[in-house]
Amino acid sequence: MGVLPTELLPRNAAASPQRAVQAGDARARGPFAVAEAVPEYRQLFAQHLDGEVAPARAPVPESPVARADNLKASAYFLDATLAGAARIRQRPGPRNALGDI
Repeated sequence: MGVLPTELLPRNAAASPQRAVQAGDARARGPFAVAEAVPEYRQLFAQHLDGEVAPARAPVPESPVARADNLKASAYFLDATLAGAARIRQRPGPRNALGDI
């Protein structure tokens, strides 16, 4: 457990996992839809698509805990209400489209 606000909430060890479901969007169009803000941000980030490649990779902590803390702190900074990190184990079988993780 970390020090971020949502990590301080009590946990129920007996709770069963629930399947996630994509929520519907009752207001898919209109002035309050996210699509109205997309052009502004697309333009903002488009300037970073071209240019010189960084001469070296950014430093990444060796510790998985430090990596998870960095990820969660970044998500918190971006106003995410919940963020988490977990180990992804390689499973036997054919590779997926992205390769083995």
